[in-house]
Amino acid sequence: MAKPYTQSRAENYDDIDVEVLEETSPVNRPPREPETDEEKHQAMVENICSQCRHGRSSEIKKAIEQGLAVDTTDRHGNTLLIIACQNNHKKIVKILVRAGADISLKNHKAHDAYHYAQLYKHAEVLPYVAPPTAPTLNS
Repeated sequence: MAKPYTQSRAENYDDIDVEVLEETSPVNRPPREPETDEEKHQAMVENICSQCRHGRSSEIKKAIEQGLAVDTTDRHGNTLLIIACQNNHKKIVKILVRAGADISLKNHKAHDAYHYAQLYKHAEVLPYVAPPTAPTLNS
């Protein structure tokens, strides 16, 4: 039979080095600024994906006009088109398709924009991302 725990936790912390605790960074520290070109590019991609996720169509349009690759992907392989379809942002979907986004690209889970539009029943964006032979939600 196990012995009940009765010792105070404070009694076990006598050997903790207080200086080490004071030298560690706080958990809620601000993110560090990107330094390398790769880090700067990744930060820019994360920002544009966030804007896409939140329906910021004018920022997406401006970024594409300034040369952003329309099929840019996040760390999960999601293209901007996939993100727009996941979040039912019809205006962004239209901007991306008009700019030449590849509707057949798949993320790391092997799902494309059409898959997410169907999965989340976003019927308004389905016509823009449907493969030529795909059934519609109503079929």
